[in-house]
Amino acid sequence: MVSKKGARPIWVWRVCHKAAKRFLEVILPYLIVTKPQAELLIELEKGVWGRGGHKRLSDGEISRRRQIKDKICALHGPSLYSMYRETLNE
Repeated sequence: MVSKKGARPIWVWRVCHKAAKRFLEVILPYLIVTKPQAELLIELEKGVWGRGGHKRLSDGEISRRRQIKDKICALHGPSLYSMYRETLNE
């Protein structure tokens, strides 16, 4: 936690990749409004981790990720997904 003198404390919790997928799977039954987005992010994470190392993504995997990105953008707009652009090779 870092805050300026006299400012209210700010707490940030981050979870990434596999941990994010596990977290979303746990809370999924309780989501109502954001359930479609959570399902898409779980689906996106399924293809992110392979057998290790950095390998070039196949055209099929790039296409799959772009389709998921487009679905998320349709739900929220492109600004929500801007942090995933590098993952999607855009």
